[in-house]
Amino acid sequence: MSEVKSRKKSGTKGAPAEPGKRSEGGKSPEARGGGGRGWADPRTGRQEEEDLLRVEEQLGSDSKAVEKLEEEQHALLARDEDLTNKLSSYEPKVEECKTHLPTIESAVRSVLRVSQDLIGTEKKMEDLTLQMFNMEDDMLKAVSEIMEMQKTLEGIQYDNSILKMQNDLDVLKGKR
Repeated sequence: MSEVKSRKKSGTKGAPAEPGKRSEGGKSPEARGGGGRGWADPRTGRQEEEDLLRVEEQLGSDSKAVEKLEEEQHALLARDEDLTNKLSSYEPKVEECKTHLPTIESAVRSVLRVSQDLIGTEKKMEDLTLQMFNMEDDMLKAVSEIMEMQKTLEGIQYDNSILKMQNDLDVLKGKR
């Protein structure tokens, strides 16, 4: 016999009461405190079906989410394995580089030392260039002074030549 027929015979209205609870009779869902949610039509059991469908939908959604998370986990594990393999392949190269570090450090220090020496040499060259320019200036001044002296000497020689000629003329005049 169906549940509806058995209830008709017993004469109860609404859903059968749970053991230990009083039946609330024909009260509306709001009066029972359900607010419309959770109240089931006793003749159809529609609420249970809807709840079951919601639970099945949630289960399906959760299953899809679990599958997606498992796929992501597998992808992450594969990536982790790939990165671990790459890291292990780089370890010998890292060790080889570590063995060359002292040589590289020594070479860098040598380059820095040579660079400092070159900077010092460049400074000395600048100082020598400055000294050379100063010396050229001094030489040009000396040449100028020498040329002035030469002109003065030439002037004196010219004057001496004129005086000598005058003396010679005076001597010649005096002999006559």
